[in-house]
Order: sequence, then structure tokens, then C-alpha cells
Amino acid sequence: DGFVRSLTRDGKRLQMVVVEQLESGRGKSARAMYIDGTNTFLVSSELGEDALWHVVGDEVAHATGLDKTEFADKKTLDWARQDYLKINSPKRRKLLRDPKNRALLEREAKAHLAAKFLQDSVFRNQISREKPTVFQSIARTVLRAIGQWTPQMQQHAEILNYLRGAYQ
Repeated sequence: DGFVRSLTRDGKRLQMVVVEQLESGRGKSARAMYIDGTNTFLVSSELGEDALWHVVGDEVAHATGLDKTEFADKKTLDWARQDYLKINSPKRRKLLRDPKNRALLEREAKAHLAAKFLQDSVFRNQISREKPTVFQSIARTVLRAIGQWTPQMQQHAEILNYLRGAYQ
């Protein structure tokens, strides 16, 4: 039920499914959830526009391996790391700051950068002006992953059309 879009992850098909209601295993509502062993992400349709694009950007970055590439400069990644840490709980921040989890923090920061890129038009325009190489890397990856999608929601269509126009 819902929109299904295939992405590539390590040569396997990854499904992203938008569902009406999504609950975590603890009975609480969830924004998104990966189902272990199935290559499937569930995304709540109850998310607002910005939150949905944030989740899509994050999952696309992980699914396509963008989070494992060197697509941004040190200053941009430093900002992404700090911004990502701010939105996490103190317990998660402590875990991510542990030196043995440096690679995890790097991947999450890169995925956060892609998420902010899709979520926030002001940020996206700033990246386009100030860091065109970063903009091109994220836009290219997003368009490869979900560029064939014809969204039902006007804002989703506008974002994809913007990326298509800017990337060409």
C-alpha cells in the first residue's frame, strides 16, 4: 500500500514504501523504519512536507552510498556533523562522539547533509550558490534514485523539477 520506489543499494533493490500509519516496535509512531533483511524502508505518510523530504534525503544518501563518498569539503562536513549531533538525544550524541564510532558519525553527517538539502529550500539555494560541486553531487544522486517519480504532492513535484532544471 502506498508509493513504492526502487533504489540501488550494494547491487540489491531497495524499496521505499509510504504507508498510512507507522509504529515502532514500542507502540509509538515513527517517521521511518528499515525492516532488517528485506531491503525495505517504510515512511509515514503522516509526515509534513519538510519532514518527509528530510527522511527521503537521508535514506537516499544511505541507500545509494552517497554517505560513503567524499562529495563535500571539510568545512561543510564539520557543519553537518555539528548540526546532526544537535538533533540527537544526549545518549545518541555520546555514542556518536565515541572515537570508535567516527565512521558512523561521518556517514550520518553526510546523510544529514543530503536530508537538509531536500528539506530546506534556503539551504539548497545556499549550497547551489556557495558549493556548486556539493550541489551537483547531491542533485545527481537524488535524481538517479527518485528522478523518475511523479509525485502527487505539488511541493514534491516542485523540488524534483527544480533539481532536474538545475542539474541539466
